[in-house]
Amino acid sequence: MALARKFLMAMILAFLGDYPRLQISGFMSIQFSSMAMMVYIQPYKKRKQNLVHILGQSFLLLATIFLFLLPMFEKYLTVQLVKFLSWASVFLFIMGFVL
Repeated sequence: MALARKFLMAMILAFLGDYPRLQISGFMSIQFSSMAMMVYIQPYKKRKQNLVHILGQSFLLLATIFLFLLPMFEKYLTVQLVKFLSWASVFLFIMGFVL
């Protein structure tokens, strides 16, 4: 399952390179379907592991949504805000991979 997810993400990166919004939408759908599959089809034996997985995938999904919405507010961004948002997105990605 993880190999198929990585393959789909690589295909999205390769073939939708000129369409960043479609890339992000594809990543969001892959993350959401991965979360649903792990909870309903292949749940972990312990509930705590399921919760940690959902939390980790949710952090990654939030970071992806954040990157999707960022260009819409481009005219309101300052240098300090961009630095803060960049570090916030790095934190969200790291939290998603750690959990």
